[in-house]
Amino acid sequence: MMQHDRSILKAVTNKDYRDTLSGLLDEGWNADRTGKNHIRLTHPGAASPVIASGTPSSARSALKVRAQCRRALRQAMDAPAEPPAPKSFLEEVREGEFDLSPRRKRKKRWSPGERKSRLSVPAPSPELPREPETDREDQDAQPECEIPKPNTPQSEENIMDLAVQTDAANLRQTAPALTDIAPAATPDPAPSRGPTLGSIPGDLLGIALRILSGELQTIAVTADMVGKTLVLDGKGWMVDGAVPPTQASLADRARSTQEQARVDEPRGVRSVPLELDELSGRIRHVFEQFPDEWMDIAQLAGLVDNLAGNSARAHNQALRFRAKRMAATGILELRKTGTAKKPTTSFRIAR
Repeated sequence: MMQHDRSILKAVTNKDYRDTLSGLLDEGWNADRTGKNHIRLTHPGAASPVIASGTPSSARSALKVRAQCRRALRQAMDAPAEPPAPKSFLEEVREGEFDLSPRRKRKKRWSPGERKSRLSVPAPSPELPREPETDREDQDAQPECEIPKPNTPQSEENIMDLAVQTDAANLRQTAPALTDIAPAATPDPAPSRGPTLGSIPGDLLGIALRILSGELQTIAVTADMVGKTLVLDGKGWMVDGAVPPTQASLADRARSTQEQARVDEPRGVRSVPLELDELSGRIRHVFEQFPDEWMDIAQLAGLVDNLAGNSARAHNQALRFRAKRMAATGILELRKTGTAKKPTTSFRIAR
């Protein structure tokens, strides 16, 4: 390699990039510097020159230059042979490949001899034996097997259709005429096995319907109610100012039902004392840390951890139940704010 090719590498500061260019020069590449701080690498066996940067910007620049040089050598090896040079106009005219006649080329037509040979019937070969010719009419007149045909000139399909129509006409003539059929007599109802009730008066039936609908209320009259005055105060019957035993039992049952329906807490919550409830203890601990703050359920849920692993809705519902119980027992204070349609309930530790 000549000395001036190596002198180009003095300006390359990157050691790996300079070693890569030096190795390419050893492999037969020639290096020339262009006017734009680039290095032009040429090789006799390469398809095209490779332009490399004089100041590489990354550590992979050396690998990219070597890959480009290998690609140029591989493209030169895979390039097809050069196509033949195109012929000049005069050469094409001399070889007869170009038609200079102004007339349109006529379509090739058959000669009279060719036309006769194509249209004529070829003569039979004398080597093959010829079969005796027979008349077509004679073959039709004397068939080998005769098919019996009906005596009538009509075809078999017409004969079958005529037979079907004849049978249908015979059926219409022999069928009896339609006559009015008298309906069967209605059988008498079977006698009922049980005792029958007479007609119910309309007034009694109306009262029964009002009792069934709940509009009227029935009272069981006992022996001690005979001779006393029954008064209706809007809620129940009173006998001389005293509620009858039957009405009292009904009122007690309704009161117990209302008390049971008032309990909107989950099962087992009211049965556990507040002192033993672990969630109630954590709620009280949070309110003791902020004695002067009013907190709603959303704020309380952010301070009390959900150790049970329930959903956010179930956790907030459990906190609301415990807070209401603690407010009812005097541990917390309850305050309602907001509008009537959207009230807000807040709690604070009792003072």
